[in-house]
Amino acid sequence: MRFSSLSMALGAVCICALFANTLRAQEQPATGSPPPGAAYQTPAAGSTQPPAAAPAPEANVPPPGRVPDPQRAAQRQVWMLTRRLGLTPAQRSEIEPILAKRIRLIASIRHDPTLVPWQKRTRVEKVFKDSDGEIETILSGPQIEGYQRIIQQRLAHQREMQQQRQQQQQQQMGGPPVG
Repeated sequence: MRFSSLSMALGAVCICALFANTLRAQEQPATGSPPPGAAYQTPAAGSTQPPAAAPAPEANVPPPGRVPDPQRAAQRQVWMLTRRLGLTPAQRSEIEPILAKRIRLIASIRHDPTLVPWQKRTRVEKVFKDSDGEIETILSGPQIEGYQRIIQQRLAHQREMQQQRQQQQQQQMGGPPVG
């Protein structure tokens, strides 16, 4: 039980670090980046750094807020999946557009002023479910098991973040902590 909790916490930290690095990289200009449209580079053996992505063209500037460049974020996620699941170059080339599409769809849902929070949450969950299904069709048996563990870690992280938000709201309202 203790090992399970520890591995879930470690997975959540890794996911948070991945998203934090994506946001940090978005704020800093990319140096030594491949030209736009360049193929994904396999991380060097022993490399702990994700590949640099091309800077976004000015015409594709995301709306204000914390919206990552879909292509850059997809490349970072593919790098993480390659590290954890041992993706082949063919799998990487198939999965990257799925992830970029997922990131674009989620950003558009989150920035849609016509949707209320529960509608946004429902639609984002559907986007994840659909794209996870597409990705699983590309993976082999052991890779699918590993990907399902990644999904479970993501869901646990989302539940944890939801609980934290609820606790913060309760504290701001002066009520007893939720838990």
